Amino acid sequence: MDTKLKILILDDSLTDIKLIKYEIENYFSDIEIEAVTNRKDFIIKLGKFKPNVVLSDYDLPGFDGLTALHITHEMYPDLPFIIITGSANEEFGILCLKRGAYDYILKNHLQKIPVAIEEALNRYELIKENKRVYDELRESEKKFRLLAENAQDIIFRYELLPQKGFSFISPSVTKITGYSTDEFYSDPDFAYKIMHLDDKQIFDKVDKGEIKIDEQLSIRVFNKDGNLVWLELKAIPIFEGKDKIVAIEGIARDVTERVKLQEEIKESEFKFRTITSLITNYAYSFLVDDQGRMRGEWVSDTFIKVFGWTIQELDARGGWQAAMYYEDLPLCIEHAKKVLSGLADKLETRMVTKSGEIRWVIDYAVPVFDEKGRVIKIYGAAQDITESKTSGRD
Repeated sequence: MDTKLKILILDDSLTDIKLIKYEIENYFSDIEIEAVTNRKDFIIKLGKFKPNVVLSDYDLPGFDGLTALHITHEMYPDLPFIIITGSANEEFGILCLKRGAYDYILKNHLQKIPVAIEEALNRYELIKENKRVYDELRESEKKFRLLAENAQDIIFRYELLPQKGFSFISPSVTKITGYSTDEFYSDPDFAYKIMHLDDKQIFDKVDKGEIKIDEQLSIRVFNKDGNLVWLELKAIPIFEGKDKIVAIEGIARDVTERVKLQEEIKESEFKFRTITSLITNYAYSFLVDDQGRMRGEWVSDTFIKVFGWTIQELDARGGWQAAMYYEDLPLCIEHAKKVLSGLADKLETRMVTKSGEIRWVIDYAVPVFDEKGRVIKIYGAAQDITESKTSGRD
């Protein structure tokens, strides 16, 4: 397996290509670099060379960096792409990032290229893992929707007076439990008998009036093969007069698969948290409600150790903004808005620890969408660059 870092350079200046190669070769050891100067050679080399990173000049004869970016991502979605330009303003930088570039470097700061490549590769791995986790979640949700759309729920009426027993139970009970309807009709206590011991206590409390009948309940029963089946039960009391309950009518849905899927989702979340903790200084996730408000869901242990804040403490102080340096707060809010609008975004900013220490970070955030395209979660990772900032390195 080829473990070399493969870098493709697109630039019409042979001098600039030499300078870029010099910076890269002085930083990385196991690398392979290819360089092209025009559109035709770029497309050919992109397909044959299969680079890990693309570095492109912005202004080329009859060609430009953003077009090269589009061609690259058509062939390799999300591949790290860094634009190198002679001059740029903030609007240009935002445009590049919106179009999918990982970073942009000025030609008079070529020494920043190696670090930018490392950051891009780390971010690319995070994006790939996030997509994998998201695909798993979508597949799990697809399975659940398929189950729900084709569910054959158990519909029943259970008489309490004058004599206890089922007056109706739908044939779907056989498919779900393996027991025939006759077995339920012939024994008034049959449903209770196949119930999990712990859940029998729920119905004992219902019988004593400690739990209302019309509350939604989750119960477990053993099917004919001895396996546990999870049921979601919704029932209503049937009255005679104002106070006399004579029967219970309800629907029981088999949610066994949903319970399993929820465990799979928890496992996927655990994998995400583990991986992001390994490849970044800090990692986090936010839940996003229908109004677009962000609520902290999880932060890595390293964040808590360095900053001293827990999610609960930040929530008590008004949310994530409480950890941001006040002068950078407007930029942080714009950063959040971009991600909430559905765009991945990157921001260099300052944060404040619980003890008042100011720390520099580069934050990478990506949105997670539901099947309707609404942002429901944000995954993020932050690189702590305090040491490089305070040591005076560019």
